[in-house]
Amino acid sequence: MTEFNLDINKVIEIIGMIFNLSFLFLIIYKLRIAWIFGILGSAISIYLFLLPSVKLYSEAILYLYYVVIGIYAWITWGKENIKENTILIETKSYLYHLKTIILGIILTLILGYVFDTLSEANNPYMDSFSTIFSFIATYLQAKKVLSSWIYWIILNLFSIYLYLLRDLDIYSIQMFIYFIGSIWGLYNWKKIYNKQKST
Repeated sequence: MTEFNLDINKVIEIIGMIFNLSFLFLIIYKLRIAWIFGILGSAISIYLFLLPSVKLYSEAILYLYYVVIGIYAWITWGKENIKENTILIETKSYLYHLKTIILGIILTLILGYVFDTLSEANNPYMDSFSTIFSFIATYLQAKKVLSSWIYWIILNLFSIYLYLLRDLDIYSIQMFIYFIGSIWGLYNWKKIYNKQKST
């Protein structure tokens, strides 16, 4: 029976990966429909992270946030003209990012301590780092901030290791693809941003 459940969970993991990779591809090209795939992939991921063999509770909270921010982004992107080049990309100052990173580190330590002392979470501080900074990166992406992709490049590389620790090998492969995709996303958004400035 356990073997059967494991197979089912792997199938669910693959389905989640398909939705998540679809989101990545579509968001690189600033297509609003990306957020629907992101919402579905995130909902599946919540189930996986709550499994007794995984117990990445911070990640589960993170993917619940992805569902919420996905709905928010779907609505806000819909308020603009959703033709690709009219969803404008913006930038933030170095000071803004410095403050954001300091806040992220503080929140990582707090959340890590909470899960370390009050739960049986695996790798609570690593999990919390991934969670907090993914909150930040997702918010910046929903606001169409160019540098959100830099956050994702670092986070996706880190998440490969984190997921391998919990035997989520399919999601580790997904994170590697996300890592490559984040580099492409940065390049593509930068190209669109430069085109915006010139016009």
